[in-house]
Amino acid sequence: MAEPKDILLENLKETLKGAERYFLSGIVSALFILLLALRGQLAAGAVEQEVKVPIIDISAPTFSAAFIALAIYTLSGWMIFSVVNHAKQIKVELTRLKGNDLLDAALTYPSTLTTGKYMPVLATLLVAALGTIAMLVSYYDSNGLQSAVTTGLIVSHPYFIVAIYLLRLPLAEPSKTPPSDDST
Repeated sequence: MAEPKDILLENLKETLKGAERYFLSGIVSALFILLLALRGQLAAGAVEQEVKVPIIDISAPTFSAAFIALAIYTLSGWMIFSVVNHAKQIKVELTRLKGNDLLDAALTYPSTLTTGKYMPVLATLLVAALGTIAMLVSYYDSNGLQSAVTTGLIVSHPYFIVAIYLLRLPLAEPSKTPPSDDST
């Protein structure tokens, strides 16, 4: 029978893998929207074409594909937040079970979230910037700079929340042994 520490370590590894998938989904979705905008396919009066939506591999008209990609981008940000929170809970539980050495070893797993104190924040902010730029390029001609930037910030807000969360509570900090309950 598996030990709780082993199960938690496997869960942590799968959680970190999930974070990578959501980071990649967010990046690809933002790049897809940016590409459509740069090619003029999202401009007012642009001719609708069938395009393949990345990640989910379906074809849709241009504006529908952009909307689907935008939904994937925003939802990926929220999923990253959920995954980071889950990883934090696993870290706390491993620390409680006095698995600090195992936890420190597990946090060497190659993931965006385990690259130190500031790199996960920087990576998250880069994804947020990419999404904001995609919205800026998409909306600037029709709505102006202020509306385009505001829209970009709104759709990218999950990534900003994740960046602030990671800045305050980095996942890759070495674990600290909680105070002992033995008061004898």
